[in-house]
Amino acid sequence: MIPTQHLQVRIQQDEIRPHFKKRGLIRSLLPRPKPQANLPRIERIWFPYYLIDFQVTSSKGPGTMLCSVEAWSGSFAIFQLEDFLLDGIPNDDAPRFEPRITEEAAQESARKDLLHTIMRQRSRGAKPIPEAILSTGLIYYPLYIFYFQRKKNFIDIKLRDGVNGQGIGQRTKGGVLQAFLEQAQS
Repeated sequence: MIPTQHLQVRIQQDEIRPHFKKRGLIRSLLPRPKPQANLPRIERIWFPYYLIDFQVTSSKGPGTMLCSVEAWSGSFAIFQLEDFLLDGIPNDDAPRFEPRITEEAAQESARKDLLHTIMRQRSRGAKPIPEAILSTGLIYYPLYIFYFQRKKNFIDIKLRDGVNGQGIGQRTKGGVLQAFLEQAQS
């Protein structure tokens, strides 16, 4: 499957720098990480995500739910950024990664995780029941990577969302690291 859409980059590389400097109370007491000399300090990449549109039914009637599954680690989320989707692939020179998991595996993972998410919701009304998959697509999602040296000879990364600057979870970080390792080996 080839990506047919990508998310609009709303935060540029020079604007994302303050988002990486946010630290909690405990981390503010530790020494600041040092930038790695032979790597770019901050880099944008395009990472693949599957968008899966489910038909759901509840006591209110039929509806749809759009979910995303990250195409390397299988990280799941309810997708709420439809307004920022653009047709085509990004036209910049930032690295793009190919998906690792198949469309079928992404659909199976999304069905299971959507059901778990719905069952964990605390509501008194009837919860929506996922039924059929209406469509599946592949998109590129912009991520910013901050490279730094945690200890001598150990490089680490922090990730931020290129749409709204939010932090990215550990599961997706693992997927990004795996993608870099596999790209370096080929």
